[in-house]
Amino acid sequence: MLAITQWVAPEQGCAYCHNGDNLADDGLYTKIVARRMLQMTRHINKDWKEHVASTGVTCYTCHRGQPVHPILVRESRRAACGWVCSDE
Repeated sequence: MLAITQWVAPEQGCAYCHNGDNLADDGLYTKIVARRMLQMTRHINKDWKEHVASTGVTCYTCHRGQPVHPILVRESRRAACGWVCSDE
């Protein structure tokens, strides 16, 4: 989990997904999403061997070290300032 934390939320640390007072608590939305992402990664690596071969996928494959996928960040910025932002 420490490696995932370094990729996904290096600044926030464990608190990005976990309640510091009760690590087992599933009350944080980010923990629920992280769990589903781990399940998805395992599913892809197990059931899509023809596509991912022996390389497989990791969190970094899509997230590139960001807690939110870069395309989602770009799309939310576009929604906030119109279809094309002036700084793109």
